[in-house]
Amino acid sequence: MGVTVTVQWNQSAQPNAMAHLKKAMAQVKPHQASIGIHEEDGDNPKIEYSGQAGVETLAEAMIQHEYGILGKPERSFLRTWFDTNVSSLAAGMVQAMTQEMLGDKSAVERWVSDTKFAWRAWIESGPFVALSPRTVAAKTAAGLPSPDDPLIATKQFIWAWRSKLDGSFV
Repeated sequence: MGVTVTVQWNQSAQPNAMAHLKKAMAQVKPHQASIGIHEEDGDNPKIEYSGQAGVETLAEAMIQHEYGILGKPERSFLRTWFDTNVSSLAAGMVQAMTQEMLGDKSAVERWVSDTKFAWRAWIESGPFVALSPRTVAAKTAAGLPSPDDPLIATKQFIWAWRSKLDGSFV
């Protein structure tokens, strides 16, 4: 059994198709998307287990955990998730931009928001270095839920993890 394929290329159709594609692409504006702790939240004092404002900012505490500095073990909540998901993040953004080009003007905003929630969920269940018994005891004494879970004792970190699209929170 054989298969024969015949391809006929219509040279005059190519310029017309390119013109339509360029027009559609011109209707899609470039976007600036960011997900994480932004200045509005990162400059706030980190809330201690007692519920009181701490001396360091939330951004300073995050950097200490991300890179394991000032006596804290490394708990990479940013680099690890991004590196693990870089291919699907790129594919998702391309798909959202394509949907926008085809007329769905909220596709990119939905993708940014969905990505933020996926990242938050990973932070709440991520494979982080276990807390020291002293830290668990301090969190238990403070009456915090989930005293064994790193990074989420007061929930400040989770709720500060937000997304922006073109300068506005989404």
